[in-house]
Amino acid sequence: MRLLIDSDVFIDYVQEKPSGVSFLAELAPTGVAITAITYLEVFDGVLKGPPDEIARFRSKLARLPIIEVDEVIAERAANLRHELRRAGKNPRARSLDLIVAATALVHGLTLVTRNQRHFRDIPGLALYDSVPGS
Repeated sequence: MRLLIDSDVFIDYVQEKPSGVSFLAELAPTGVAITAITYLEVFDGVLKGPPDEIARFRSKLARLPIIEVDEVIAERAANLRHELRRAGKNPRARSLDLIVAATALVHGLTLVTRNQRHFRDIPGLALYDSVPGS
């Protein structure tokens, strides 16, 4: 596994948008995973849709590893919050993004996201360069 898929990219796959399905199919051989945070964010959106969307969401997860938040990731996210505060930034609105970033950092993964502006200031975080719809 080398790539961590963020919510904005994963939702296109769950919603079976052609660009999202083909993009993840292209990345799959590299090794992809999502975080428990991405699961939470996407499932929250799925709950707003028709009931069959929950089954589609779960079927998309069948072969996709989900990385749980553990104490190492929690501490890394807390350190990122602290560093951002020291840099004069307000990390509160980005708490979930910081957990995703910490997950990528702890596991040595490249984050695949269209919301690169949310992550560019995270030291050492590798971001995937070209995501459809960016």
